[in-house]
Amino acid sequence: MRLFSTLPSPISVVFSFAVLTFFLAPNVSAQKRLLVKYKSNKNVSFAQSSVEKIYPLKVIKPTSIPWQVFTLERNAEVEKVLEQLREDPNVLYAEEDFQVEGFGNPNDPLFNEQWTYSKRHPNGGNTGLDFGFANAWNGHRPKKEVVVGVLDSGIDWDHPDLVNNIWQNLGEDADGDGRVLEYIGGKWVVDPGDVNGIDDDGNGYKDDFIGWDFVQNDNDPSDDNMFGHGTHVAGIIGAEHDNGIGITGAAISVALMPLKFLDAQSSGYISDAISALDYAVQMGADISNHSWGGQAYSEALYDAIHAAMKEDHLTIAAAGNNYGADNDINPMYPASYDLHNVISVTAINPDGELTSFSNIGAISVDIAAPGYGIESTLPDGEYGLLSGTSMAAPLVAGAAALLMAEDPDLNCDDLKEKIIKGAKKTTELLGKVKSAGYLDVKKAFQYNPNNNSEVSPLFATKKQVICPGTRLITENISEGAKSYRWFINGQRVSNKKNLRYKVPSSIPGSPDFVTVSLVAKNGSCVETFSKKMEVVYAPEIAIEDVSRC
Repeated sequence: MRLFSTLPSPISVVFSFAVLTFFLAPNVSAQKRLLVKYKSNKNVSFAQSSVEKIYPLKVIKPTSIPWQVFTLERNAEVEKVLEQLREDPNVLYAEEDFQVEGFGNPNDPLFNEQWTYSKRHPNGGNTGLDFGFANAWNGHRPKKEVVVGVLDSGIDWDHPDLVNNIWQNLGEDADGDGRVLEYIGGKWVVDPGDVNGIDDDGNGYKDDFIGWDFVQNDNDPSDDNMFGHGTHVAGIIGAEHDNGIGITGAAISVALMPLKFLDAQSSGYISDAISALDYAVQMGADISNHSWGGQAYSEALYDAIHAAMKEDHLTIAAAGNNYGADNDINPMYPASYDLHNVISVTAINPDGELTSFSNIGAISVDIAAPGYGIESTLPDGEYGLLSGTSMAAPLVAGAAALLMAEDPDLNCDDLKEKIIKGAKKTTELLGKVKSAGYLDVKKAFQYNPNNNSEVSPLFATKKQVICPGTRLITENISEGAKSYRWFINGQRVSNKKNLRYKVPSSIPGSPDFVTVSLVAKNGSCVETFSKKMEVVYAPEIAIEDVSRC
């Protein structure tokens, strides 16, 4: 087995401490507010209330439903006021009207280095790509903590940006204090009261407090990989969100289960990978990430993933880094297993293009995701950049965890369908990736298989340039659209399905580039796909360049 990451340059440890200016902090100086709900629509008169006589209350939000909001002048007396209000026979409940914060851009200092979220291009400017995470985080209401098994080289589990999101096996909580990790003497350690050398939960592993090391066959799944591969993957999935430290991971309500089967040199056995997956399923992991693979077909590994599918366990797998190799012709496993619970992921760069190392597969590679120059956690509390489909897969795993946390009823098929059908389609990925697109978490959240009005506009052009006086011809391969509108530099030019447009000698707008846009519509659902094309003026074209038009 080989891990799917590359190092186009040496590991870059970044010590940037940029501060985000849009983080919403609580207003600590605000007046205390009370929310009171009555047992009926008949409001209680506070003018006659003993509470109001002692503590002046002001109604600031009278409503037609049986509750009201009040401000309290004497903030220090909140609990006493609430106590008296709760004794009123007309009051159903009374509580403080707390402030909450929106999950917008997190305050993690390296957030701006994460182009996947910040949209800041590593070479300057804006990437123009939006993978929808900010929208998914904003107002995120998780209903469960999703457990993600990280089948890799282990995790630096006491990394400050990871330790609070490390899965804990409370079946091994021998002293019954509700935890198996403790902060003692300035560092995180296994709870001494739980170490007894006994298989307390009867799962076949003694003292498996946070996972297992299937290389050394012990209970310490720490990352000793030369690249810190497993730790980097774990950070992409679930580095702690909004904690003022380092980076942010894709998922918010997530528990990372360290399952080490790759050694320090990034090698591992299929049998150990199977054991790790079996452990993940047995211990209730909802999702597992596999940023590794090989070209040898293993029936045993197939059977293990198939068995996981029966337990509704989703498997995310990296497509491989064989520099454009086609997985439809030369499969890469486990990514190429034809199973409903496998999502195969390849990598794109900040320009939205497939990276030079990314494998493709119009049938067997499901979707693309950012996988170039990805900032994440490294061992010893550090951070750095790695590239590879290894980095793209965990982003999809994190997205799946976000979806499941908010809707625990989603099964494997639901998650896979939402992620793939929600992909942002591009002509760059057409014919190279099954979905013809890259991860879009916002669209994945919005996708509803029962809503037939969904549209996915996409078109390809016969040539990459526009020459005045020639004809621009497109191939419209949109899905679900009922009507179309074509625009060139914002000017409407056609309502046909395919554009057949004679380019005028003088094109309004930029003399060097034009933007061709297709607006596809189905009922109330309207979406746009645009393509920027170069303009080449015929009188200036050399004989050998005429073919460009």
